[in-house]
Amino acid sequence: LAQALLTGDRSGLSDEITSAFRESGASHILALSGLHMSVIYGLLATLLSCMGHSRIATLIRSCAAIVLCGFYTLATGGSPSVVRAFLFITLNELSRISKGRERRPLNIFCAALMIQLCFSPLTVKSIGFQLSYLAMLGIYLLFPVLDSWCPSTWWKPLRKLWSLSALSI
Repeated sequence: LAQALLTGDRSGLSDEITSAFRESGASHILALSGLHMSVIYGLLATLLSCMGHSRIATLIRSCAAIVLCGFYTLATGGSPSVVRAFLFITLNELSRISKGRERRPLNIFCAALMIQLCFSPLTVKSIGFQLSYLAMLGIYLLFPVLDSWCPSTWWKPLRKLWSLSALSI
């Protein structure tokens, strides 16, 4: 199960487990996506957070994130959604370590889209590519609006639950 979750290779799963995922509506968890990359990126960021916030620590953290996420992208075969997540992480980290640069999510979105289409124009026909970018566009444009509907005076765990729900929507 761990191998299937990390690499997307379902060959080691029994038919029972595969059908259980399908029947429960959770089979998308087994398909590689940007979510997998974000989990790896989040774990990496958490592990390396002990380095501090100096310029050198930020540079090392960013380089480690780009290299390890790039390795994961290559190791898993580079599905369109994983490549998109890798491009987002790379562009975000490059803007983080560039002095005087402001990170703007929609600029990163457009740059990643353009780069991915320059290298593989026919990817635009892939439903995974389309849904991946549409999901990110929804997160960038709709999530802040939905999240703002929750009053800041709410109890913190309830506010967090609202934010997670808004992100899912």
